[in-house]
Amino acid sequence: MQEYRYETVSDGIRLTEYRGEGVTELQIPETIDDQPVKVLGKELFTEHGAGIEILRVPGCVRKIEENGLTGLDDLKELHLSEGLQVIGSDFIPAGILDVVEIPKTVYRIDEPWNLNVRLNVETGNPFHMSDDYALYRRLDAGMLAMEGVFPHSDKKEYTIPDGCVAIEEHAFANQEHLETLILPASLKQIEEGALVSLNHAFEYRRGIRTYKVDEDNRLFHVREDGLYYQDRSCCELIRYTRDDTNVTIQDGVTVIGMDAFLNTPVLSVTLPESVRTINPDPFRGTMVEEVNMGSEKILFPGHSYLSLSEELLACFGRNGQNFDYAEYDRLVCQNYLNAERIRLFAARLQYPTALTEEKKNSYVSILQNQLQNAVKLSGEAEDTATIQRLCSANVINRDNCASCLDTLSSLSSKTCMRALMEYSHSHFEQSDSDFSL
Repeated sequence: MQEYRYETVSDGIRLTEYRGEGVTELQIPETIDDQPVKVLGKELFTEHGAGIEILRVPGCVRKIEENGLTGLDDLKELHLSEGLQVIGSDFIPAGILDVVEIPKTVYRIDEPWNLNVRLNVETGNPFHMSDDYALYRRLDAGMLAMEGVFPHSDKKEYTIPDGCVAIEEHAFANQEHLETLILPASLKQIEEGALVSLNHAFEYRRGIRTYKVDEDNRLFHVREDGLYYQDRSCCELIRYTRDDTNVTIQDGVTVIGMDAFLNTPVLSVTLPESVRTINPDPFRGTMVEEVNMGSEKILFPGHSYLSLSEELLACFGRNGQNFDYAEYDRLVCQNYLNAERIRLFAARLQYPTALTEEKKNSYVSILQNQLQNAVKLSGEAEDTATIQRLCSANVINRDNCASCLDTLSSLSSKTCMRALMEYSHSHFEQSDSDFSL
């Protein structure tokens, strides 16, 4: 068998490299050295798979490893035989075949959410079933778990069949055009992140926007603003679906789900005090600038600095915390100042949840060392809220107020100057300085 490199495994032969040339139709051998061929190894055809149009895999083969058929770029027909049991992730290159027939002996398909091809599972397979849109794993008592949707479907509406009790993580990773998803009465669980498409995770308003739930389902329901899960112990916002930029989540919600606001235009969010748990990445793919949590307020750069905004928003649900303030402070508290960073500094000092004394002193020191530049940048941005917060934090105080007013008076916009004058008259002791215009 000079066409193959191979090795002996516990129950037969594992093919590691195909070395043939000039073949358009290939039959995998049943035996080598009088031992059955059991495994098609990963990247078996990477170097010499070009030109093969038909591949036949005999029933002795029990497993195709991940990327096992990578390199078969000219493949037109794939024939898998009964006896195959395990199919590895990315076993076939994307875009080569439209459909692969799966024998009824296959009991495991690795990373089914990451499929490059539609699978047609043979009737009678006790482990899986498929329709024209998705792959399901069979459970006890005839129940189903949705494992993954197939790529390249142009469906805009899909109804999950009754009997499905779970949608597994990443199940909709291949979703392309779906806009409406209908959930059955039997559904009991949607794993975190299950409804997010990896094909356009950061594209504005792509993905499922409308959810409908069978009226007999007692766990999932649709409200005006999104899809929720509710039982006796919690009420979770799974997906927010409205186009509001300023959002207030109603009281009683206890959990904010992963990717709950993905691809929405939300800029400001107020969460109720009833929220106990925030799962990771609820605001991924958004330009959120402000999140209010009870008496807490956290600011983000939004459109101004996208990469920093993404890093800071990733602090939600991080390291087992609803919000990782230590990581937020590490990313924000830098010596380099611009108008947006000053805005974050000032808000952090006004809302110092979990702010250590050391970090607080660092914020204050950086601002005081660059105070006139900070005031000028805030004034140019007409950011009166930041000017007022700098006053509240005593960064701008009675001793330096006059010089700050001088800096603001040199700007074309007098908005922040007026705001500082008003604050100084209300809060600072009067001096001989003339603050009049």
